Amino acid sequence: MACGGLLAQPALVYLGRISYGLYVFHLMVIALVLFHFKLWPVPLTLSFGLTLGLAALSYALLERPFLRLKARFTYIRSAPV
Repeated sequence: MACGGLLAQPALVYLGRISYGLYVFHLMVIALVLFHFKLWPVPLTLSFGLTLGLAALSYALLERPFLRLKARFTYIRSAPV
């Protein structure tokens, strides 16, 4: 399978869409989960799931509405006179 085919997988495309949320929330979630759970398998799986959920929620409620607004404010350059 070529690299383009691998990167076109729906799960990876979705992770790419919510990647900013993953970046923003991962450290906070890891710190909170490690504070409450000390046993290693629990923090790893729980923090991954919570980060994924928060990033998906952030994308749906914050990023997507702003991305839809972007089309209204696109700058269209007029022809020179």
